[in-house]
Amino acid sequence: FDHWTREDFWSYAAFFGQLNVGRAQQSVLQITDGNSGEVRIPDVGKVVKPRYLGVKEELTEASTTRRDQLANWVASAENPYFAKATVNRVWASLFGIGLVDPVDDFGSHNASSHPEVLELLAADFAEPGFNLRRLFRVLTSTRAYQLSSDVEQQTARDHDPRLFRSMAVKSLTAEQIYHCVDKATCRRQLRNNASQEEINQRMLEKTRFLSKFEAPTQRSIEFQAGIPQMLTMINGEYIADATNLQKSDLLASMLDSPFLKDQQRIDILFLATVSRYPDSVEKAKFGKYVTESDDSHKALADILWALLNSSEFLLNH
Repeated sequence: FDHWTREDFWSYAAFFGQLNVGRAQQSVLQITDGNSGEVRIPDVGKVVKPRYLGVKEELTEASTTRRDQLANWVASAENPYFAKATVNRVWASLFGIGLVDPVDDFGSHNASSHPEVLELLAADFAEPGFNLRRLFRVLTSTRAYQLSSDVEQQTARDHDPRLFRSMAVKSLTAEQIYHCVDKATCRRQLRNNASQEEINQRMLEKTRFLSKFEAPTQRSIEFQAGIPQMLTMINGEYIADATNLQKSDLLASMLDSPFLKDQQRIDILFLATVSRYPDSVEKAKFGKYVTESDDSHKALADILWALLNSSEFLLNH
């Protein structure tokens, strides 16, 4: 479906044709560059030399390895693909959908929604030497990025996310959710002198949490939570600890303060999780819930649990 030929594919693969794979040491393969080894097109037997994408001339042998030469070309001005592909991926990360979508289907058959924008940004990204920090600064300074997602009475055409008429509501990644819960609940970071057992336990906890969110690659604006994800957030061990009266650093520090009233504690929970104060309806509802509860501390922990499971907390909007 694209203009690349079989020979284009195997001539690019030839950059890796001289790799030597040694024995695994501590579960890590030892890979080194060699001086011999050629790639042949399967079922044809034709030997193909390394060739950069879109370049007709074969690579001339040099004192550096083939992989070194490929790496230098990838991030050079002679490569017409790197700047556009990078800009598109950063745009997709910020806006939820790329100028070319899907981001890994970059070809003449899949046109950009805004080709002039892509060309302009790619040239601007390449000119100062591919400065990623600057690229993020440029994109986040645009009016397009600063648009609100709170848009009422849009027409069907306006809802097309490829028009970027408003900011798309995007799902957080599993790792972002994990760190957001850590930050919202004021969880203490491991000490510099933490034991290996403590480090391993924290890593295992994170790995278990992330494994429940594994899903096929998809756009962040099309996230659909399944049963494993919902159960992990509702009653998983990580969220249970984050809202436990004995284990939550946020709850412990808040409840230990004798100067705070329950309504102030509710305000703190909102600020910590969704970065705003509760509105009048929420104040009345949650205030009543705490007041009428037999255990006000447990009621506040329930409110924290509810906020961590809210769409407002789990979505980038």
